[in-house]
Order: sequence, then C-alpha cells, then structure tokens
Amino acid sequence: MPARKMALKMKDFSYPKFIFFRRAVMYVALIPIVLLLLRFIDAPLLWLAVFFIIFFILFMVFGISPILTKHTLTRRRLILRHGWHFKLEIPIKDIEEVETAEWGKVGLKGSTGTHTLYVTSSEHDLISIKLKSPMRTVHLLGRKVDMIVINIEGRESFLRELNERIQSLQPIPTIVEPYPGT
Repeated sequence: MPARKMALKMKDFSYPKFIFFRRAVMYVALIPIVLLLLRFIDAPLLWLAVFFIIFFILFMVFGISPILTKHTLTRRRLILRHGWHFKLEIPIKDIEEVETAEWGKVGLKGSTGTHTLYVTSSEHDLISIKLKSPMRTVHLLGRKVDMIVINIEGRESFLRELNERIQSLQPIPTIVEPYPGT
C-alpha cells in the first residue's frame, strides 16, 4: 500500500512552448517599431510611457508566463494552466475517459458546436479528456464543456499516470451474497 501512495503524488507535465517563445520574440521586435512610430509622429512622452507599460504587461502575461507554467496532476485533481491568465481544476472523479486525439485547435479556444475547450500550444501530442457531466468554465463566458483537448510533452506517461489515478478513485464493487438459510 505505501508504494501505491508514493506513485500517486503530485506530478507536473510540461506542454510544448515553442509558440510562446515565438510570441515573446515577436513582442520584443514590436517594441522598437512602435516606439519609433510614436516618436516619428511626435507623440507626448506620456503616450510612450503608457505604451511601454501596457506592452510590458501583455509581454509578461501572454509571452513569458506560458513558458513558466505546467499542467499538474495531483492525487485527486488535474490542474491545467496556460500561463498566469488560465487555470482550470478538474476533479479526477469527474473524468470519464482519457485518450489520444488526432486533431485540435491551437490556443486557448472553445468550440460551441462540440462543447470542447482547447488548451493547446501545438497540434502534436494531443489528449482528449471526456468529462462525466458538462462543467461551466469562466474562460468560455460560462458555457458548458464536456470535452477538453490538451497537449503534453510525454503524452504516454501522462496517460498512464492519469488513468492510474482514475482507477484508484473507482469504487470497489461489493458482492452481496444471500444470507444462508433464506
């Protein structure tokens, strides 16, 4: 029994980060262009300061923070992160099925027709998580989702770990035998 508890400890799973490195480089390349444009039109110094502050916040939240975050699997929850601006906790007991997926949208997007939430950074190593019942998410303005598609580096390891946790939370079937003599 102690060995089983050790296997079910919290574990982080990284997702591909290339798209975020590319986005960060794009933001950095955009700074001098916009600053030169603002300087060229003789914008007040206040405009330059406001642009720089807004740009810095966007750069940190959407460019750098996704590089620093990972999905986390605990004994009872799957915590999905997509930077500092997205966090979704899914109780393991609410997961019906987990399998590899062949197709998915890239980014943090929702599909109203299929009630699917995509939390992906590439089209590779996709995993679909089917929920037992739809759950509302703030990230889709309160719409319900019953399927979540993510991508993870080390997909097979993640599938094994998550399926192990799902199985550990399944109720043990009881066999009711009739009372002797009835």
